Amino acid sequence: NAETIGDIQFIIIEPKYKINSIISNKLSYQHEHQTIIVGARNTPEEGSEKEPIMSFSLRRQDGKVNLTLLLKEMVTLLPGLAAGGHRQASGARCFAKDYAKFKELFVKLRTKYTE
Repeated sequence: NAETIGDIQFIIIEPKYKINSIISNKLSYQHEHQTIIVGARNTPEEGSEKEPIMSFSLRRQDGKVNLTLLLKEMVTLLPGLAAGGHRQASGARCFAKDYAKFKELFVKLRTKYTE
């Protein structure tokens, strides 16, 4: 499941193992002037009362977008979002039900943190 909005690629996977950072790294070197966001849907174990979450691996090799500052602001706007990292490589986690809001906020704020 992939979607491109401007220079942002949103790629959603449902892996058995945690591989979203490996995928985002490989893609970011092939598309260094694009922001790559690989999200993994993690479903809780059967019988668990935990809510499904999504973990994201974000990459922007040319450093044109400051992922750290962008995510820092998003954390204040989206309850339950946890994020951190570096300008060119960051990670985030939110409830799966909030993915549409995560994507909307990222697209909206991206220009504010683009050089």
